[in-house]
Amino acid sequence: MKNLCYLAFLLFFFTYTLHSQTWKTISGPWDGDVTNILSDYNNPATAYAGGYDGIWKSSDNGLTWVVVSASRTSLISMGVNNSSYLITDAEKSTDGGNYWTPITYPGAVSYYDVDDIAIDPTNALNVYALSNDTLRRSTNFGQSWATVDDSISVYPYSCTRIALSKAPSTVIYSAGYYGYIRKSTNSGTTWSSYRYSQTTDYSSSFCLTVDPANSNIVFVGRGDSLYKTTNGGVNWSVIAFAKTEIQKIAFDKSNSNNVYVTLTNGISKSTNGGSAWTNIYTNSAFEKIKTIVTLSNGSVLTGYYGQGIFLSTDGAKTFRSIGGNQIIPYGMQFQNLDNTLILWNSSGIYVSSNGGSNWKLSLADGSSSKLGLSINPANTSNWLVGTYGNLYSTINAGLTWSPGDVAAIDGATDIIHSKANSNYIVASNSDGIVRSTNGGTSWKLLSPPIPGVSAKHILLSPTDPNGLLAFANSYVAIVKSDDGGIGWYSFQEGITIPESGVSPSDIVFDPKNSNTLYLLLGSSVYSLSFPSTTWLKIYEPTEPLFRYPRELLMDPANSSKMYSYYGEGILIGSTNGGSSWGNASSGLPDEYKTITRAFIGSSGKVFLATEAGLVSGFPTVSSVKNNHELPNTTALLQNFPNPFNPTTIIQYSLPYESNVVVAVYNTLGENVKTFNEQAKEAGSHNINFSGEGFPSGVYIYSIDAVSLDGKQTFRATKKMLLLR
Repeated sequence: MKNLCYLAFLLFFFTYTLHSQTWKTISGPWDGDVTNILSDYNNPATAYAGGYDGIWKSSDNGLTWVVVSASRTSLISMGVNNSSYLITDAEKSTDGGNYWTPITYPGAVSYYDVDDIAIDPTNALNVYALSNDTLRRSTNFGQSWATVDDSISVYPYSCTRIALSKAPSTVIYSAGYYGYIRKSTNSGTTWSSYRYSQTTDYSSSFCLTVDPANSNIVFVGRGDSLYKTTNGGVNWSVIAFAKTEIQKIAFDKSNSNNVYVTLTNGISKSTNGGSAWTNIYTNSAFEKIKTIVTLSNGSVLTGYYGQGIFLSTDGAKTFRSIGGNQIIPYGMQFQNLDNTLILWNSSGIYVSSNGGSNWKLSLADGSSSKLGLSINPANTSNWLVGTYGNLYSTINAGLTWSPGDVAAIDGATDIIHSKANSNYIVASNSDGIVRSTNGGTSWKLLSPPIPGVSAKHILLSPTDPNGLLAFANSYVAIVKSDDGGIGWYSFQEGITIPESGVSPSDIVFDPKNSNTLYLLLGSSVYSLSFPSTTWLKIYEPTEPLFRYPRELLMDPANSSKMYSYYGEGILIGSTNGGSSWGNASSGLPDEYKTITRAFIGSSGKVFLATEAGLVSGFPTVSSVKNNHELPNTTALLQNFPNPFNPTTIIQYSLPYESNVVVAVYNTLGENVKTFNEQAKEAGSHNINFSGEGFPSGVYIYSIDAVSLDGKQTFRATKKMLLLR
């Protein structure tokens, strides 16, 4: 009996272990607008990073980060004598960032109106804030405010930065763009004014820092010039950093002779208190290094605008991306049995050569999102990337990039090399479908495949470079060309057109049989085997689904395995070529239950892009019953496709009947569209949104749902990107 119990335990243990190891989270790549990084004076391993995407906290010298606030901030200050006190231009915390409450600054309508904030180093309850052209002080951590200096913004002072001395804390400096600095030695009761520069030119970059060991040593960074005083502002010296802008000045807390300056093009360091400087790091990224801080263990953290948090453990000689927002990719490609991952989104193209453990920004392009990327099947180090405004190619797997014929392929959503002849490449953009027969040297616009409809998705025959398929995700129309796009004909015989609003989600070739195609339309799966021209429905659920799956992923190693997904974290799979489907999301962590995209590698490993980051694994297909269950929570899902042009689907789910209003806004907060859904039954629902007539850019969509009994309310917002 003991042996049986032991065997049962082993069976349970190994079953649980295999189940729990189905999915593996991937750290990064990262983005996010980081404008400030602080290190904790009292807890050496703790650091905070703040920016337009929220506030992150690290408790292990910057190795890992967690979000502690989602509120946008451009300023953050920490108490020195009590580092549990944190304050931003929007909120404050007294427990190290675990709990935040909103804060209001006098005369400030929004965080844009707060120029600078600083906490008294000796008393965390005392806070100084420069807002609405006035310097004010609070002695109760922001509950009430008193004016300290109301002439601080009067020309020529025009002060926009404040800095407090660590010792004595009664010394306050404020400075502005136009060459003047003001100083108080008695906590703001009286002030003296000095000129740090005789020039009054405006500069877009400006910063102010006081030596923590000597209140008479002050640095002002303006444009490409660094100004220094050693006698409290009476006399100044200047050093010019050519062809760059100073973003931040930071002292090493353990040795104030070590000073760092972040520049547009890199980082410079002084080891003698700022008398001489050496460039120690060259910034190759597209975005600026906005902030820098040193940690007690000698590590250096930097924050980028748009690219997150970077860590150096070798004295700022090299950096690696370490935290911020986990990127939600628009697309992903694979090489070398999934060891090399190529991922892209609005920040650029990232490459990992070790299965996602580490990432490198390969191509930073600030013009727009990366919409199409193709790997040359004859030379897997040769990639072609199309963006809005740029076309790039690489012949060394992303180490260097060269520009291409932008005019012909501007805004490509799909780029595909022919497997039959790699010199043949097709791409779709806002003008239609373009084709190259010479490896991308020149391009030709093909005749419209679907008159009056933008066919944004294309496929190339694996065996015939002149065989093309095209379809739209906003209209049920599938067309085919056998002559390289000169002529097109309808290719949808046998397809049952579903109700309005449902269009093809995906069409793929069988990776093991180039004569077979699979189509995902609504909740049905079709197949077609050449030379037949008629589609056969191979799967339709026995009862109507509340939602429709999105993409069709086929295992390159075993084409009888295929997967699709619903946005609310349900991955479904088939092990018999699409004839039956079951749940494949078993073991997926709860925080990864909002799937925005899914990809499959050459080994059959599935990669899920979720709002919590990337996760990968080899799913196990089980029961199908979850496909028909009602949602157990109210949720607003990420629109699909995203980016989109001009139509996309907004999906939401309800666990109970509710009155629903969905609204779309531009970034100015102006309502551009409202969907009054009224009373909607429990289940998942789709809204077709058209951006026709709207300019390219980010749009915010929101949902307000109230249960019919009025007891349950739900409100949520998400972003989507319209790209023309």
